[in-house]
Amino acid sequence: MKFLMFFVLSLCIGLNFACSSNDSSESNLPAITKKPIVIVNPTSRLANQDRGGSSRNKALDREVELPMKLWQSFEYQMIKFRGVGGGGGTQQDEFCVVQGEPSELKIGISVTVLEEARCIFSQFQEDGDGSPKRYSVSLTKIRINDTGEEGWTWSKAIKLNE
Repeated sequence: MKFLMFFVLSLCIGLNFACSSNDSSESNLPAITKKPIVIVNPTSRLANQDRGGSSRNKALDREVELPMKLWQSFEYQMIKFRGVGGGGGTQQDEFCVVQGEPSELKIGISVTVLEEARCIFSQFQEDGDGSPKRYSVSLTKIRINDTGEEGWTWSKAIKLNE
């Protein structure tokens, strides 16, 4: 009986170590900032989404440069939107919604990637513009190496160093 308890306890401890994650492999990656470009198309599932697919009219593709911004935080929200093609109707997806006053981010500066958001769509609203904009782009948490400032920016604004 003691042997069985020792075996079970050892197994639990071993599994705990084996299944624990080491965040250092997923974070602290050196990178630089770059101009964030997304492809938007009114025939996509979102009015401005670059997911692709055969139902999209590629002749209507156009590039949109996203603003170089750094937000302190964001929140995950399930947002309904009108689907295009197929059965149409209303669909719902998880969005990263950025709010608040962002700081400016320069192109070509050295940063460290800290974390990746789990969303594949983002929504933001610029000052003076009444309608929120939705894009098929995630967010990445970075630290600016020169200043130590941390925040969230577009995943397409980051190029990992090789």
